[in-house]
Amino acid sequence: MPHAMFRRRENWVEKKINEHAEKTGWRVRKFVSPGRRGEADRMYTKALRFKILEIKRHGETPTELQYKRLNEWAEDGFETAWTDNVEDGCAFLDR
Repeated sequence: MPHAMFRRRENWVEKKINEHAEKTGWRVRKFVSPGRRGEADRMYTKALRFKILEIKRHGETPTELQYKRLNEWAEDGFETAWTDNVEDGCAFLDR
């Protein structure tokens, strides 16, 4: 398969972002909310900052429900984003 056609799996993207997060001082938490679908994959905390990130497989986008959940967190003042690649996920944590 040509390199340009290769699509990274979601768990690989998530692993690489989490490695970067830990190296840069973030605490990484997997978010699970029983009975509430569509919540983001990961929470990151550091020095009174709280970020929420939805991670997708390369080329994919969040579902309508996932967008809704991210917007709910953002309305409450939290930093939220979604990504389908390592670079953008790391950049979200670095800003």
